[in-house]
Amino acid sequence: MIFGKKAFALAWGGIGLLLLVVTPAYRLWEARAWLDQIRLTEILLFVWMLPMLLLMALDQQRLIARPLKWQLWVLLCLGSVSAVLSPFSMWPWVELGTFVCLVGLCLVVFFAQQQDARVSGVIINAMFAVVVLLLTTCAASLAMVFSAKIELRPWILVAGFDNPRWLGQFQAISLPVLALLVVSLKTRARRTGAFLVLALWWSVAIIQGSRGVWVSMGATMLLFACFRPTRWWSVLQLQGVVVGAVLCALLLWVLVPLYDIPVGAVDLAKRVSSGSAGRFPMWAHALEGIIQSPLWGMGPMSFQATPGFPGHPHNALIQIAYEWGIPALCVLAVMTWRKCNDEALWADVSRSFRVTVLLASLLAAGIDAMVSGVIVMPYSQMWLAVVIGVLWFQLASSAPQVEVHGVVDRADLRDVPGRESPRFWYQGSIQ
Repeated sequence: MIFGKKAFALAWGGIGLLLLVVTPAYRLWEARAWLDQIRLTEILLFVWMLPMLLLMALDQQRLIARPLKWQLWVLLCLGSVSAVLSPFSMWPWVELGTFVCLVGLCLVVFFAQQQDARVSGVIINAMFAVVVLLLTTCAASLAMVFSAKIELRPWILVAGFDNPRWLGQFQAISLPVLALLVVSLKTRARRTGAFLVLALWWSVAIIQGSRGVWVSMGATMLLFACFRPTRWWSVLQLQGVVVGAVLCALLLWVLVPLYDIPVGAVDLAKRVSSGSAGRFPMWAHALEGIIQSPLWGMGPMSFQATPGFPGHPHNALIQIAYEWGIPALCVLAVMTWRKCNDEALWADVSRSFRVTVLLASLLAAGIDAMVSGVIVMPYSQMWLAVVIGVLWFQLASSAPQVEVHGVVDRADLRDVPGRESPRFWYQGSIQ
């Protein structure tokens, strides 16, 4: 091999990450719809990671703890039985294959960080780059609106993401992570720029009218505000909401009337008070299917074949129970419960900004998944797998990952290797 293992892993993984960054902002295949482009990107990324999986196999490192490995195997076996018993021939196996590939993507992200711990920072900056690219397309759309004085339709300001809920899913994943850059960048100018990006991203979330991101982020902010180690994150997000709302008000109530721009219907109050968008009938139908086949479910991806409904019931728990069966849902619940009760997780949350924002990202995405198809949308699936892989490595690392630049009152640095005492103004405590 011309390159070493580390160089190959970083270079190969970097190309895959670049594909994940570029895809949502630019139309790579003009002849296909945006969703088809994202599906093709996911398939291409899965194929691209095969050499990394082979390298991992040759490296012979144990990446998965034994209990988690058995839980994944049980989940895979339950899904396979469900697929065999399903009346559909191919769809269940496609869904099962997607699940296996997403687990593989988590492993690839974990392995890449083993080769170089700085990979986690690169991934976080890549997510920031996606947000900046999407904000650039939003700015270009606004410039076209004001220059040509055409109708302003806020829900199509961002290119791609044909459905505002799909954009909302990525915002639920990315908004929590952007807070890390605001507190960790070294200079005040960079931190101010990162906060401006956070506020602009919030303004897009407000004006797009995706209720899923409002509910998921609001619930996560409320929960994190209840605990002192994570309260800084909620305060920072609240500041971003306020500034983003002010920017929306300036756009809609100052600039638009000033330049006499026609505006499509923008009624945020109506969005809040509108109905369930057909979710209750979908949930009722799915619950009937769960009662009919509680053990093995109807087969992965089987809700796609339900006439008169979209391809998923817009609720992750109901969908898993309907398609994979209640035992599979219980295995997932046990895996989540065990991790949430892990003392190491909460110890790292109290010391590491990075763990805090990654945990907030997964929590917000999980709440959004209760009303949206986060677990079935290809772009959301890929980013969820990447975030899980990064958080997994952070929790597996022996040394706490603390990023502190100018915010020493939020962390105790006594246990961080390389820090000398007793400089209390640097450490945040006196020994």
